[in-house]
Amino acid sequence: MCKIMLAGMFSLVALPGLVHAANIALCPQPNTIESFTASSSNPPPHNEGFRYKATDPSGGAWVGEQFQSASDNFLKHNPKAISISATGDSCSYRGDPQEDNQGNELYKREFTLTKDKK
Repeated sequence: MCKIMLAGMFSLVALPGLVHAANIALCPQPNTIESFTASSSNPPPHNEGFRYKATDPSGGAWVGEQFQSASDNFLKHNPKAISISATGDSCSYRGDPQEDNQGNELYKREFTLTKDKK
């Protein structure tokens, strides 16, 4: 009886993780993302940064931007897809964090790509 309950509990815990892993594969791979310097109407210092564009495995176009740093292209810091929205039209990426000389994290390198509706 105990084994049956443990098996049932394992499936409840494991299956959502497998579903998430399968869905995140729909996100564009980091090595397919292109970056371009960009400006925005945000007030300084958050008015310059990067725009990103990519194509997913099925040919869909994705776009994103970050204006946290004008000199720090987040693509150069090992970004990995960390989540996908429930609707599958938004993927979040995180790269290695910016650290000071003592190894303290100054900021996270994160950006989001959204499926282009055009």
